[in-house]
Amino acid sequence: MIDKKILIIFHDSQYQTDAYFASILLKQVQECGFQASAINTSFDIPDTHIMYTIQQSNADLVITIGLSGFEYQLLGDDLFYNALYCPIIHIIYRHPAYFTEHFNQRMNFTMDFLCPYPEYINYAQKYYERIPYVHLLPPLHIPDITNKPYYSRCIDIYFPSSYIPSDTIINQINELPKVFSLICNHIIEQSILNPHTTIHKELANYMNSLSMEYSNEEFKELMGYMQLVELYVKMYYSEKYISFLIEEGYKVCVSGSNWNDFSKADCPNLTIIGSNGLTFSQTLNTMCDSKVVLNLQFHKNTGIHSRITSALSCGSICITNENTDIISTFNNNSSVLTFDSNSEDTLITHLNSVLATDYTHNICTNGLTDFTEYIREQATSHFKNL
Repeated sequence: MIDKKILIIFHDSQYQTDAYFASILLKQVQECGFQASAINTSFDIPDTHIMYTIQQSNADLVITIGLSGFEYQLLGDDLFYNALYCPIIHIIYRHPAYFTEHFNQRMNFTMDFLCPYPEYINYAQKYYERIPYVHLLPPLHIPDITNKPYYSRCIDIYFPSSYIPSDTIINQINELPKVFSLICNHIIEQSILNPHTTIHKELANYMNSLSMEYSNEEFKELMGYMQLVELYVKMYYSEKYISFLIEEGYKVCVSGSNWNDFSKADCPNLTIIGSNGLTFSQTLNTMCDSKVVLNLQFHKNTGIHSRITSALSCGSICITNENTDIISTFNNNSSVLTFDSNSEDTLITHLNSVLATDYTHNICTNGLTDFTEYIREQATSHFKNL
């Protein structure tokens, strides 16, 4: 047993994703020899009690998932985490632009932030001077998953993702003040025309084209409205490719909230599992019974979505639109196949090959970082600075 204490703090989400990773993280930290415990902040417990529990843990390292507890403040509006005087690793999955209120606060230089996308890191470093350190979270192999043989899997194509009709999002955008509505609609149009761009870059290009001077604070305010743009682009491509596949005769299974509102929900080639979505653990079980997991991340031209790493950990083949990081990381991986967004031909070729009755697939996790080794290295590097 290593004489160092690690505390993991998380908040349960709709699909229990953070809770799942917290449980895996807790187990792996303990297997590395550290003393470890976890706190779930989603229970109906007063903030003061949770802060007291965190302080009494006397942790040598704190790891938060999704900035859980970051809103806790002391007298004088100082962040509670500034008073812990120990290294803190914050793992965030969403764009930093959506945490402006958090990141504008003063932070001690004991804090590290881990993001899965390089563009998030670049944005955070440019627009949030108070963030001490921000690093890339590598694609991690999820341990201890029992996989079914490829030939015995029942689902041909599985797409795990929440759904909202794109028309609903457009209606929400059009209800914004006119200037913001016009900007959002313009960025949507440009993002669809250029699927390899990022919403952040498109907004910057648009603002520069107006020859207007604007501050970083004004730009960050505009980026807050881009949540709706990002959501629309995501739904646009979900609708486009799921419609295309089922119309081409492929059998597709989807899970996530609101798929019953999809215009082709009654198509016999489409199976909807769990009208309110599945927990993350249930999603992994479904991946283990799927030959192909479809990944669509058109609004991110760098980085690797956790859907890819989860598919590989479950022994599935992941077919995804390409970006530079996916190609460079999984160049020699038979389990990750990419297609060009400008043509569906490569997508069809891949599907016809891997869904053929005589296709044999050897599970390949090349490109993933071992979860246990990564946690051990992260913890050890922080303890050296104590």
